[in-house]
Amino acid sequence: MTNNDRTKIVHRRTPESAAMVAMVANVKRAMAITAKLNRLTYDDTEEICALFSELIGKQVDQSFSLIPPFYQR
Repeated sequence: MTNNDRTKIVHRRTPESAAMVAMVANVKRAMAITAKLNRLTYDDTEEICALFSELIGKQVDQSFSLIPPFYQR
């Protein structure tokens, strides 16, 4: 159901509501990983690579470089 103010009502126990719950969980996971990245220093190369790999869901290669702090929008 859509309202005139362009909001959409998503009912519970539907595929749409399950997708929203999954999205919120993924955002929270990404925010937690980003917070961990931001506590690291430039010298924590191995941990930076491991956390960023976890964030993007695939292994970064040896050419990867990131200088914390890391900001997400």
